[in-house]
Amino acid sequence: MADVWLVCEADAIQEVAQKMTTFENVSYVACSIGETDVSVQVLAHDTVEVYRFVTEVIGKVPGVRKTTTSIVPLVFKDVYQWKIPSELVEDN
Repeated sequence: MADVWLVCEADAIQEVAQKMTTFENVSYVACSIGETDVSVQVLAHDTVEVYRFVTEVIGKVPGVRKTTTSIVPLVFKDVYQWKIPSELVEDN
């Protein structure tokens, strides 16, 4: 698993994010505010596969200017384990 942060052309952020959702090995896509524009989680068999996907696929998507990749060797809590705290749930 790898987290990949993308810096994009200003007018292409949402298009790049939408494109990232089309890849089967991408499990998470979000736009962000700060040093990067889009964050993506990539699932792969090994680091070579991550490298190839980031350099040969993500890096060649129109509008992507830069990528930063971080390999994730251990996950202690995943989004699927998280539940919305009861104080944040509105009563209907």
